[in-house]
This record gives sequence, C-alpha cells and structure tokens, in this order.
Amino acid sequence: MIAEARAVVKFITNHHKSLAIYREHSHLELLKPGETRFASQFIMLQRINNCKDALQETVVDREYKKWLSCGKSAVMGKTVTDTVLSENFWQSVAEIVELSEPIVSLLRLVDGVVPCVGKIYWKIYEIDVGMMNSSLTELKKNALRTIVNNRWKMLHSDLHAAGFVLDPEYRLFQQHENAEVMDGFHSMIEHVHRNDMSAQVRAIQQHSDYRAGHGLFGRPLAMAAAKEMPAYR
Repeated sequence: MIAEARAVVKFITNHHKSLAIYREHSHLELLKPGETRFASQFIMLQRINNCKDALQETVVDREYKKWLSCGKSAVMGKTVTDTVLSENFWQSVAEIVELSEPIVSLLRLVDGVVPCVGKIYWKIYEIDVGMMNSSLTELKKNALRTIVNNRWKMLHSDLHAAGFVLDPEYRLFQQHENAEVMDGFHSMIEHVHRNDMSAQVRAIQQHSDYRAGHGLFGRPLAMAAAKEMPAYR
C-alpha cells in the first residue's frame, strides 16, 4: 500500500500537466517521502489521505484523461487512476494513518528537548487501546500489539513508572490500582533514598498529600498548568 501511494505521488508530481490539473482541485501539495526526514512515509500517507477527494477529482478530470491518452505514460497513468479510485486502497491508507498517528506523536515527544519520561507510560497504553478498538481483524490487531508490546518490554524501566506517578498531568489517574506501576515507583524511592527508611517513608507521605491535592496541588491553576508545563517545573 505504501508503494502504491508513493507511485501515485511520484506520478502526479513528476509531470507538469498532471500536477497543474491536480492543483486546480487542491490547495494542498502532495509530499514525497524523504529518506532523511522523520517519519517520512507516515507524513506522505497523512497528506495523501487529506487529499483523497482532490486526487479522485484529478484522475476523472476531462483534461487529465485527454492528456493521459495522448502521452507516453498511459500505462502507468492507468495504474495510478485505478489506485486512486480504489476504495480498498483508501481504506488501507486511513487505517495506517489512524494507527500510526499516536506512535509518531510519541516518537516526536521523546525526540524533543523537554523531559517527558512520565508521559510515555500512558501514551503506550493509549496506543495499545487504540489498536484493540480499531476495525482491523483480530489477526492484524494481535500482530501489531505484539510489535508494540515487545518494544515496550525492551524500553520499560522503573523510571517510567515513577514518572507516570509523579507527573502532575496524571495526578488524578488511578495509578495506585496498578501493581506494576506502584512497584516501579516504590523501587525508585528505595533507590534514591537507599538505606534511609525515614526518607522513604516521608516520600510516601508526600506522595499521599500530592495525590490528595493538598496545598498548592489543589489549586485550579496548578491543574491547568500541569497540562501545559513540563512536570519538573
């Protein structure tokens, strides 16, 4: 499907006439995948998905069909036309974009300069839930979830759990009901305050006050800022 999408973009953009006709139907430019650009295949698919109507209008345009019948690219043009008019093709594009969007969003987040370890845990969970609730077949769902969960097992550490527990954006989430999360959080407390039981107890007490929203944590301003500011601030 990606190869078919790439062929459509290449054909339309590589010919002056087809590109001119396409531009009559759309103000959005088609994007070619670049080898060094971040998530370039996804960016190409996302754009082509947004340009579905314009592309379909292009390949049924009278001027386009006239140009195609007189040119040397009739065979390739016929293939591109069949692809653009295929609902199965567009269904596949939409599925890939929908499933890839949260993954690409997470990759962009961790590729940035702002510390975000506390947000990874929840976003991985959202990706998994999104796959479970998708319209894919059970076979495809299981295959995709296996890929994501295997990567998460390789990546996961107690730091992710502790960050999730302490990130103000997720203060009202039910982390205390997740044994794996709380085990990782307590392991980090024991690591930071090694051989100091009183400090470990104080940390647990402070976390209780934090979850309950005592003091500054209970202010509406703090709740609003939690979604806009990095957790460490």
